Amino acid sequence: MTKRNILSIIFALIILLSLSSCKTNNSEKSGIEVIYELNGGIFQNCSLPIKQYYTYPENSKRIIVDPETLVSDVIQKAGYVLEGWYTDAEFTNKWDFENDEITPDGLTLYAKWEKDIKYTYNVCYIDEITNELVIINSYEVEAGQKFEDYRKYANKRSGYTAYRFYQENGEDWDFNFEHPGGDTDVAVNVYVEYIPGEYALVSTKEEFIKAVSKGENIYLLNDIDLEYEEVEFGDFSKQLFEGNNFTVKNFKVVKNIEYPQHLTEDHTDSLKNSVYVSLFGNVEDSTIKNVNFENMIFEISVSPTRTYKIYVAPLATSYKNSTIENVTIDSTYSVIKLPNGFDESVNLVISIE
Repeated sequence: MTKRNILSIIFALIILLSLSSCKTNNSEKSGIEVIYELNGGIFQNCSLPIKQYYTYPENSKRIIVDPETLVSDVIQKAGYVLEGWYTDAEFTNKWDFENDEITPDGLTLYAKWEKDIKYTYNVCYIDEITNELVIINSYEVEAGQKFEDYRKYANKRSGYTAYRFYQENGEDWDFNFEHPGGDTDVAVNVYVEYIPGEYALVSTKEEFIKAVSKGENIYLLNDIDLEYEEVEFGDFSKQLFEGNNFTVKNFKVVKNIEYPQHLTEDHTDSLKNSVYVSLFGNVEDSTIKNVNFENMIFEISVSPTRTYKIYVAPLATSYKNSTIENVTIDSTYSVIKLPNGFDESVNLVISIE
């Protein structure tokens, strides 16, 4: 309604308003009567019709007001939304509060209610033990809307990694699917397949390097060609690497020791200092399995003259409470620099795993 119409109603018209016939003695009211049949709706805890009484200056436009615009309370019906007001009980003629005028004979309007239908996508999974459906959370959507897990509900299951979305029949989720809508509440289940454990799912070089740098558990989805990028795992503690029988190939492990303080105590003589070179460093409380490391190149550069030995162990320097299973390694090494007087033939120890 325009500002002009509102002002004309409030100031130019004299509105005698009874917003509930439950509380009003209608015989005391004067003016043109407008009745709002609630059709099952409730206003101020009353289901009886709302009545408004209007008097207008001569030659003025007889505009009436939607009752909800004059009060803070709303008209409501559980499970429904108010679609509009109609001049007939069959809902063929909708009243236009902006333009329609009442006659001196008054008016009865009928509330038309529509079901408050909620369309949802449920993000859910089947519990592996109980075989019961578990709904993690839901998205409320419009009919025709596609599914998107933009709030990452699938990742809210602790101790598991969301692997894929699928349909009830087991097929991959069709992300072009549109919610069908309908006349009743429709919930569409979007199922999540999980991997036990919390992993970074890796399918590209960039994802692999990122997962390594962040110290995440790794779950390979395909072969990875690192295109001779440098990889630095460091020590591998309380971590998981599931290769799914895929291959990680063409990468470098660079060991550059410039200062004596970066040397490590030798495992055979605590009074001497050595260098340890490996892909995973010290492996503790971890699992590495089902992966092939191909064309792994170690580049070794060591400067301190007090270096006792250089140990090259392709996979790991040491293992403690760990599982290494179905792992193959194809590696070479290249010596860039050795300390002055260092006897490579004696003190460079290459371990074959």
